[in-house]
Amino acid sequence: PRVHRIVITGGPCAGKTTAMAKLSVRLSNMGFAVYVVPELATLTITGGANPSAYNRQQFVAWETAILRAQMDVEDTFAEIAKQCTPDQHSVLLCDRGTMDVLAYVGHDTFAEILEENN
Repeated sequence: PRVHRIVITGGPCAGKTTAMAKLSVRLSNMGFAVYVVPELATLTITGGANPSAYNRQQFVAWETAILRAQMDVEDTFAEIAKQCTPDQHSVLLCDRGTMDVLAYVGHDTFAEILEENN
């Protein structure tokens, strides 16, 4: 069995939550083990981060931290799926994903962030 990843991305109020809920039910009904991976930028903002007040260097540092954390969380969910549902195909439904950082920092900065993080 494999662990598949589906990333749902889009701007605020684009319907990501609704789409993920419908996909989750549909995939579960098809026999997949479904894991919903949270979006970390919002998590850090509700936890006190204020990226709109950051200067460029602080903003890039915040986005870099988000990228690292998002990759770690996705990998953790994938490991849980592999170990806890070994006889079933699994799907990770990711509320946004690592590529979303690109939309906020641009190609050149994103390339730098990727280089720094292998």
